[in-house]
Amino acid sequence: MSRFDLRSLPLTSIGSALFFVWSLVILLTYGTAFLRDPDTFWHIRSGEWILAHGAVPTVDSYSYTMAGQPWIAKEWLSQVILAVTYDVGGWHAVILLSACAVAVAGVLLCRFLLDYLRYPYAAGITAVSLVIASPHFLARPHILSFPVMVLYFTVLIRAVDRKDDPPFVLLPLMALWANLHGGFSLGIVLSGFLSLQAMVEVGSARRLRSILLYGGFMAGLLLASLVHPYGAEPLLMTKRLLDLGPGLTMLSEWTAFNAQENGIHAAYFELLILLALWSGARIPLLRITPVMVLVHLMLKHVRGIPIFALLAPAFLAGPLAGQFPFIAARPSPGGEPGSARVRAATWAAAAVLAALAGFGFVALVKDPQNETTKIVPREALEAARAAGLTGKVLNDYGYGGYLIFEGVKTFVDGRAELFGRAFLDRWRKATDLNGPETLPALADAYGADWTIHPAGSVAAHQFRMDPGWRLVHKDDVAVVYARQPKSAPGTAEAGKVTEAK
Repeated sequence: MSRFDLRSLPLTSIGSALFFVWSLVILLTYGTAFLRDPDTFWHIRSGEWILAHGAVPTVDSYSYTMAGQPWIAKEWLSQVILAVTYDVGGWHAVILLSACAVAVAGVLLCRFLLDYLRYPYAAGITAVSLVIASPHFLARPHILSFPVMVLYFTVLIRAVDRKDDPPFVLLPLMALWANLHGGFSLGIVLSGFLSLQAMVEVGSARRLRSILLYGGFMAGLLLASLVHPYGAEPLLMTKRLLDLGPGLTMLSEWTAFNAQENGIHAAYFELLILLALWSGARIPLLRITPVMVLVHLMLKHVRGIPIFALLAPAFLAGPLAGQFPFIAARPSPGGEPGSARVRAATWAAAAVLAALAGFGFVALVKDPQNETTKIVPREALEAARAAGLTGKVLNDYGYGGYLIFEGVKTFVDGRAELFGRAFLDRWRKATDLNGPETLPALADAYGADWTIHPAGSVAAHQFRMDPGWRLVHKDDVAVVYARQPKSAPGTAEAGKVTEAK
């Protein structure tokens, strides 16, 4: 029996395995940054509700402004996964799950690129892609969809490049994606471009067969996306979000790309343009078109940045490898063998990983709950409860997810499609002092008894200046105001105030 020798492993296997470990270690040092989006809180509570009731919600039960209105948990499967993870292992487990999801997506992309590119280029491009996407590494449903998205497109692109029949095995993967995250609708659109390329580029003798097969594949994708508790509703959700109009400007992930705020992303994109013009890269029209769709999505809404970062390399790898032989993978049955120098560098990276693992461990043993106090009003809510404030609250949008997590009915929260354009526009104008109504007037209209907003915000200032409201609590994160009893004399600052030290 021959003895197993690590040196006999193809570089594709070695590189993929090490890339996964490297990604995971680095991502664990990312630590509590996965929890910096308050929407994580309401996603977990939604998952717990689904598990407790054995069904998916159809009406809102988390806010008082939209109570009983139709609402769907379109990402129900991700929410259940997050809820189970949290209930089993707390925030540490949620961080680990998120890190693993990104690491798997990275290794899937790297492994695909190794079929086209030499190891240094494949690993380097994947690493840069993860860095570019990293601001959007959040413990939310989209992060669980990343591995599915990358696997789906790498399989489909490989089939198109090889002029194979459509991989119908992707239909159940599309169904899984549809239940994890709403981004599956973009997946269907991009699949259409790839299917068209497959139909056009196949030989004339096989064109009719290709048209029938890829046409059937596209129809199958649509049907697979309907394998969802809500049927076709999630497919229509993106349009409803876009119909929110100016209200989308209040949602950071839906704002337009800003080069000043996203300097590293702007530099990355400019570098890509420079390299393309300098090298004279020529990409087939039917392949560059879906890439430009990704570019458009990235520029229109910053939430498109990670999608562009993870998918654009997969779309471009084949054409670039065919045009520039010096970056192309060397054909061999076991994958690119690599030089002794490359292998030595690869194994040296393993030693570095051992050191980095220590930093990952330190990140994990931190108390995530303490870290999240930077983004959630934990002390402010405790003070409000201690003061007996149990009525309706007019809350900041970013605090809605945490309030849901704590069992407080919200005025507004991260489920923008539920509240609709008219409501969000009215609230936005009142918040920005850009309309006929102020936030105190809005609180009167909805019968709110207390408020909670970020310290130093325009919203907090409005209640500070209104004599009908009194300060209850303030700290570095948030302030709480309560409606001034009509019989109480004095100004808005009257009454007992708690202040964090």
